[in-house]
Amino acid sequence: MTTLPGTPLLRLLPPVTRARNFRLYLADGTRLVDLWQCGGAAILGHKNSNVLRDLKNAGERGLFAPFPHFEEKRLLKALAALFPNKCFRIFSDKKSCENAIETANTRLNSAGGNVLKIPAEPWLPFSGFDENQVVFRAVLPFPLAPVVLVLDKSVDNALTCSDLPPPVLTAATSRAIYNLLSNPQRGIMHFESIKRAFNDENLKKPWKLQGIYIKPAFIADAERWAAIFKTFLAAGYLLPPDTASPLILPAELSGGEEKTLVSLLNHTLS
Repeated sequence: MTTLPGTPLLRLLPPVTRARNFRLYLADGTRLVDLWQCGGAAILGHKNSNVLRDLKNAGERGLFAPFPHFEEKRLLKALAALFPNKCFRIFSDKKSCENAIETANTRLNSAGGNVLKIPAEPWLPFSGFDENQVVFRAVLPFPLAPVVLVLDKSVDNALTCSDLPPPVLTAATSRAIYNLLSNPQRGIMHFESIKRAFNDENLKKPWKLQGIYIKPAFIADAERWAAIFKTFLAAGYLLPPDTASPLILPAELSGGEEKTLVSLLNHTLS
C-alpha cells in the first residue's frame, strides 16, 4: 500500500474541494472555519481576487520559469513598504534559505563576526517587528510566496544574492503584500464574545490572546495536540496541524461560529 507524505493531522481531512475567504469546503460536504490559515500565509483569506488576477496574468504570459523580470523589483518595493529601512533576500524554498545562512555564517566566522541566528518563530502579519532584530524570516500573505529573509543593513553583505523565483509567484506575492498594507483593520480583533472570554481567568490559563492570534499557554505533546485538533475538527474548525503556528482569528465569523469557538477554547482542556 502506498503511503502519501504530508502533515499527519492534515491527513485527517477529506479532500478539500474549495477554499474561499476563511472557510474550507470538503469532499464530504463539511464546511470548516480555517483557524490555521496556512500559518499566516492565508491571513487575507483564500482566493483573493486581486492576487488571483496577477497570478493569472503572469501565468498567461508563461512566466513559470525562474527568469529575471521586473516583478522582482516590484516585490522588493513592496517588502520595503512592509519593512522600512531593511534589506531582503528572496529564496525559492526553505532549503535554499538555509544554505544561504550557512554560507553567510562561514563568511562571518572567518571574519571574526557573529553568526546569524534566525528566531524560531517567524514574523507574522500584523504582529509587529523589532527594528533592532538583525535577521528574521517573514510569513507573507500568499501561500505560494517565496521564502524571504528580512535583514539589518549591517549583515547585508554577508549573504549571497537572492534566488530568482518564477515571476508568476513574485507578481502574486507583491499584490498580496500591497493588499496587506491597505487592509490594516484585518489585524484588529473585533469579536466581543472572544474578548470577554479572555477576561475570564479560567480561559487565560490554557490560552493567550495576542491581537488576532491565539496561542496555547500549555505544553502540548503530539498526542495531546492531536486530541485537541480532532475535537475542533469535529466541531467544524481547522486548527494548525502542530503548535508551531498560532490559531488565527478570521476576519469574520457568524454569531454561532463565534459562540462555538469560545466554548471550544474554554472547555477543550477542562
